[in-house]
Formats: sequence, structure tokens, C-alpha cells
Amino acid sequence: MARSGPCPALLLPLVQLTVCLALASRQSCYDRNYVFRHHMDFRWLSCNRHNSYCNMRMKKMTIYGKPVNTFVHAPSEHLNHICMGNGIPIPPNLLRSTRFYLATTCTYNKTYGNTMMKKQGIYGKILTPFIHVPIPIVNNVCFGGGIPIVGGLHRSKAVFPTTQCRYNPPIHAYTGTPMSQKIVICCCKGLPVLLVG
Repeated sequence: MARSGPCPALLLPLVQLTVCLALASRQSCYDRNYVFRHHMDFRWLSCNRHNSYCNMRMKKMTIYGKPVNTFVHAPSEHLNHICMGNGIPIPPNLLRSTRFYLATTCTYNKTYGNTMMKKQGIYGKILTPFIHVPIPIVNNVCFGGGIPIVGGLHRSKAVFPTTQCRYNPPIHAYTGTPMSQKIVICCCKGLPVLLVG
């Protein structure tokens, strides 16, 4: 007999679609360009100090304490390119990049993450990704560097360098994890406004 009840696997895409559609319908693209304020960091230099990086960036972006955040280490024009048709569709309405990018994921418990999260003014946010490429490269995800899915979401064709910062509340610090990954963003008028995955 089939199990009845909620299906957690469908919850995340539904929430992401709802957020993207809400953003697309209520605010100007400039006002909701969240992806650049919270996830882009092209100035990042490849090193082994990911924990310090995360703590600094999360504070600077004022999202310190967020459990996890990923920073993408690529120019923003690469993200914009995903929204313009150079991304791979992910049902129901997301786009994944077709190339890999360096990224750092900050989790809240080590030095790199703590520094980045504090620098960005987002210290305490549990999970925050940072993208390490110039803004025009990220913008390209919306202009041919990504594949449109539905509702303004695009998957990049390229892989981006990112840093994911994960927050550890008991010790009030971030752990940074460097990654290279395709990204999914919400685009408005050809520009990325929200990093979905």
C-alpha cells in the first residue's frame, strides 16, 4: 500500500519556486539582486584558509549565523550567461550551469567561514554559498550561460568556483568548504537575483 502524507523531496523545489516567483513579481530586479550581495566573491584567492574566509565574508555580508552559505568564485558575467540559455534545465523550474566553478561552502564552526560571514554582515546564518567570479560572469548565466527551466530559474552550463560556509551555533563559528559546481539561479530581466542551488 502506498504511503500517504507529506513528501519532503518535493518541498525544497516548491519553496524555491515560490521564492523566485515572489521575488519576480513584487520588486525591481535591482532591489532583489540578492545573489551578488550574498554569494559572489571573485576576489577570493585559492588557499587553505577556508574557515577564516567564511567567517570574514559572512560578517561582511551581514548574514553571520546563517547555518550554511556558498560563495561562487567566478566573474558575475558567468552567472548572467546561465540565465541567457547556457544552463541545463532541472525540473520543475531551475537551471544548472554547464561548466564547473570554484566555490567555497562555509559552515558555522571554523575560521575561514567566520571571517567571510562577519565581513559580509551575515554572521550567524546557518548555510551561505559564496561565488568567486566577477559579477559579469555570473550575469552571463541569465544571458546564454544557463538553460532556462520555469519561472525565471536557470541552471548554469559552466561549473563555478564556490565556497560554502556552514554555521555551528554551539561554538558560533563557520566551516568553509571549497567546491566547484554548476549553479541554479533565479533571473529577472536577464540578471541573476537569487542563488537557488
